[in-house]
Amino acid sequence: MKTSVSMYSLDQYVQEHHWDVFDFIQFAKQIGCDGVELLDMYWCEAADMSRVVACLERENMPVAAYDTSNDFVQLTSQERKQQVAKVKRDIDIAAHLDTQVVRIFCGDKKKCIHYSQGLQWINECMQECVDYAEKRGIHLAIENHGFFAGRSHQVQEMIVNINSPFLGSTFDTGNFLLVEESPIQALEVLKHNVKHVHFKDFLRVPHDFTGRTIQGVSGTKWVGAVAGQGEVDLQRIIHVLKQVGYTGWYSIEYEGLDDSKESVKKSIAKLTALV
Repeated sequence: MKTSVSMYSLDQYVQEHHWDVFDFIQFAKQIGCDGVELLDMYWCEAADMSRVVACLERENMPVAAYDTSNDFVQLTSQERKQQVAKVKRDIDIAAHLDTQVVRIFCGDKKKCIHYSQGLQWINECMQECVDYAEKRGIHLAIENHGFFAGRSHQVQEMIVNINSPFLGSTFDTGNFLLVEESPIQALEVLKHNVKHVHFKDFLRVPHDFTGRTIQGVSGTKWVGAVAGQGEVDLQRIIHVLKQVGYTGWYSIEYEGLDDSKESVKKSIAKLTALV
């Protein structure tokens, strides 16, 4: 079992303390992670690629996954082509970083685009990206996120339709709560196709809670929690994944309101204790 942390977990420090990818890598090393998950949204200039690789090698920190923030639900073919081109560039970056997994999205809901049309475009774009990824030896892992891929059956249907060993799931343990789906039941659907795990917890809060929240599809309000302090049965998830032979990464993704450095430290400690 390999532990990682997503740089998204430290967004507070990126925004408020101007952390860059080098600060993040060093922090992950200090708290005992086995690797790091990097994102396109925090990426530096291409000229810095060699510096990033050198830092990773110096700290002995492999890249668990590289995250692309694509959206295939675009009205024009030109816009969709641009999104596909972006994913291909990120696959190339992943190859340079020597990781085998790219976290990928499907797309966001648009008022002017019907669900069936959006789904068709997603499948077409995803197929082209999977074909490219296969040539580079990279696995694309769809995160359960958003209108088109929030539920387990949506992710599974896409995996089945494309039918490639290079397409699977980024199993986000917390996001299923946002669509009123049990993470344990979702795992039963996706357990044989998991390529990467976002180890995340959420806590339900009252409707009059005044802090920053994430609203689920039914109106329920959630806040990010330290792993083990929310409503996700993380121990059961690890148990099931062990049973099916999952040997990939467990990557902490913290989205809460407390100090993110301390919360990530506590989450890593919980993850280590569970395994």
